[in-house]
Amino acid sequence: MAGKCYLCGLLYFCLDSHIVIMHYFLNIGSNIGNRKLNISRALKALEEEFGYFEVSKLVESRPWGYVSDRMYYNIAIMVISDKEPLQMLNILQGIENRLNPTP
Repeated sequence: MAGKCYLCGLLYFCLDSHIVIMHYFLNIGSNIGNRKLNISRALKALEEEFGYFEVSKLVESRPWGYVSDRMYYNIAIMVISDKEPLQMLNILQGIENRLNPTP
């Protein structure tokens, strides 16, 4: 059965009532080192994994939930993928570990 996404208007297809196309909304932020370069590297890795995705404008923000004098750069992205949520989590954690191997 085919349907239409209410957010972007793209068609998606259901198989036995299971949606195989998902919309994921992610935030990418950096407050260490060259913040723009860090975000650029993350976007490149995501592009290699998923291809096209929507990207918000870059926003600078204060840390939230802790005290730090280092401001964040943040962007939001929307990825459309056939990956299940746990698959997506594993992929994103793998990218994060490759880009920032220190805990």
